[in-house]
Amino acid sequence: EVNTELGASVKASKVNQLVIDGLKSYTPHANSAVVALDNVSDVFLYNANPIKETTTYLNLSGTATKNVTLGNNNFRNMKQAVKKEKEVTGDISVISGDKGQ
Repeated sequence: EVNTELGASVKASKVNQLVIDGLKSYTPHANSAVVALDNVSDVFLYNANPIKETTTYLNLSGTATKNVTLGNNNFRNMKQAVKKEKEVTGDISVISGDKGQ
């Protein structure tokens, strides 16, 4: 559980082999994703269950972003669970039980 006053709860840039498990924010911001990743590779994000007020859970940016995998997330109440900026060309792999993506 992470609560923020401004912006994303987690930001990462130029990171490889990133694992995010069960991250939840009870104070999401309408103009910011809970997780903002830029130029990352080999990411595994799982067990997310964002609250209903969350607008975007994951924002992906950067031309080097690739190999992003989501698993066992509950995105049913989301307006936009994942936002890929136009420069992100790689696909997102979804495994085991993601709801509402």
